Amino acid sequence: EAVDIAGFCRRYPDLEAELRTELEAITEIDRMVEFAGEPGRLPDRLSGHKILGELGAGGMGRVFLALDEGLGRKVAIKTLSERYRENPVVRARFLQEARAMARVSHPHVVRIYNLGPPGEPPHFVMEYVEGVPLTRAAQPLSLTQKVELMRQVARAVECLHQHQVIHRDLKPGNILVGADLEPKVMDFGLALQVDEGDRLTLAGEVMGTPRYLSPEQARGETSLDARSDVVALGTVFYELLTGAPPFRADNLAGQVRAICHEDPVVPRRLDPDLPGELQNICLQALEKNPADRYGSARE
Repeated sequence: EAVDIAGFCRRYPDLEAELRTELEAITEIDRMVEFAGEPGRLPDRLSGHKILGELGAGGMGRVFLALDEGLGRKVAIKTLSERYRENPVVRARFLQEARAMARVSHPHVVRIYNLGPPGEPPHFVMEYVEGVPLTRAAQPLSLTQKVELMRQVARAVECLHQHQVIHRDLKPGNILVGADLEPKVMDFGLALQVDEGDRLTLAGEVMGTPRYLSPEQARGETSLDARSDVVALGTVFYELLTGAPPFRADNLAGQVRAICHEDPVVPRRLDPDLPGELQNICLQALEKNPADRYGSARE
């Protein structure tokens, strides 16, 4: 039986921290079991495209590599897990990802081509990106090249914000870089359209990847704005410059505590050759108080 973690923990305030950690662990185990039990067979076609193989699985479903035979190009098709297709909240989140992506046109943001037709499993067709995560792509690069990569990513995220879309899960794995060193921001499964009245996240529900959460995300707040993505960008930039994330812990509770209450090691202590200006950009993006951060990705 699924439990509203925030509501359940409020019933036992003296045990809230311990309960939350245990319930989140159970939820993660459930997800792992779900992936293990997901049918291994591939559909022959979706939206008329020939399915070539599976690219991966995530919290909501699977991503297939497919061939658009009419245009002679490869595409990626994201499908909703069979387990969640009748779940109205999860289905709404899935469709929200498609709507969020469709609103944005930018050379460094993955494009969505179309939604799947009625009668087929819920899915959408999007641009297929051949690349590796940002931090891996940046390892052999010079400092100037790393800064340029981050500048392009920040411009892409600023475009999202201009379209009233907050990504909420920016991390190296969601920023792929091709051989041409052109980054692509992708995976909008947690994107929030700030002009929509219906919120799909409950108060106290932590959404996102722990290492890249903003303090307000870590606290489970629902009123997020562009400055939450700024923290994630600052975290990714810190990792590019130093080779390590600013906050590390052995468990989720420790990670949340570090993000909300601890200061990161000053980057120049890890690499004295870093320019002070780049260090200042990182540290301002990582400020605990949103009012002390940059107000947008472009800044």
